[in-house]
Amino acid sequence: MHTRVKRHVFVMALLTGLFALRVAGQAVQFWMPRSFLPAFDAFQGSNLGYSTLLLIQLLILALMLRTCLRVGTGISVPNRRFGHGLAWFGGIYMAGSLARIVIGTLVPSAAAWFSEDPIWPEDRVREAMAPFAEHANLATHYMLSPVGG
Repeated sequence: MHTRVKRHVFVMALLTGLFALRVAGQAVQFWMPRSFLPAFDAFQGSNLGYSTLLLIQLLILALMLRTCLRVGTGISVPNRRFGHGLAWFGGIYMAGSLARIVIGTLVPSAAAWFSEDPIWPEDRVREAMAPFAEHANLATHYMLSPVGG
C-alpha cells in the first residue's frame, strides 16, 4: 500500500472514530445524561426524531467503517473519476455546512434552519459548532475517499 493511501486510511479511520464518539455522546445524553457532555439538544442539528437520526447515523458510520476497511485492505480498487466526484461532493458539503454556521451566526434574522435564535453569546457559538464539526468530519471523509468502495 502506498504511503499516501496509508495516510488517507489513517485520517479516514480517525474521522470515523470521531464521528462514532459524537454518535455515542448524543446517545449517552439521551439515555443517561452526563454533566461533562454538551446537552442533548446541542447535538441535535435537525428536526428529525432521535430514533430516525440514530438509525441514519449508524448507517453512515457503517459505510464509513466499510470504506476504511476496503481501502485499508486493498479490496477497493482506486477509481480516480469517482474519487474526484467524492472530493467535489465533500468540498461542497463542507462549504454548505460552513455557510450555514456563518449565516446563522452573523445574520440575526436568518431562517430557523440557520439558527433558531441568535448564536451570540459565546456558549451558543460553541453549541453551533457541534453540528458543524459533525458535517465537516463527514465532508472530509468524503474528500479523502480515494476509491468508490
